[in-house]
Amino acid sequence: MASEEIKVIMKYNDFVIKKNLEEITQEDSLKRPDERVNIINWVTGHIVNSRDDLLEDVAGKRFLPKEYTEYYGRGKQIPDNESALDIETIKADYEKLTDEIHKVLAEGDAEKDQKVAFFMFHESYHAGQLGLLRKLLDKKGKIQ
Repeated sequence: MASEEIKVIMKYNDFVIKKNLEEITQEDSLKRPDERVNIINWVTGHIVNSRDDLLEDVAGKRFLPKEYTEYYGRGKQIPDNESALDIETIKADYEKLTDEIHKVLAEGDAEKDQKVAFFMFHESYHAGQLGLLRKLLDKKGKIQ
């Protein structure tokens, strides 16, 4: 998959993630609407942590504080609400890593592009979860 196609997928993910996070406060992000689902704070932090995992793989370094790996990695959980990163911080870190991923795609390395493409597929899954979680919090859906 060419880097330009991957950028289109990133653009769609970006749209869905940002729309689904509109009007979500820190308090909202920490509410668990059902015991069977994660909270918005964790899902969003996991998206960002996964981007950092990707960048470690394709760029050789991590960009975020250790709390992301400790709390938002696969199979991890936030120990308590006070330990959770602020949703606005998570959103800002998402933007920062978007810029870093674009730098990787600009290299034109087919192997790296394939890794980015897989991570964008993973991210799409979680972007959809955010829409469901917002509805479970009795918030209006943002993707019509």
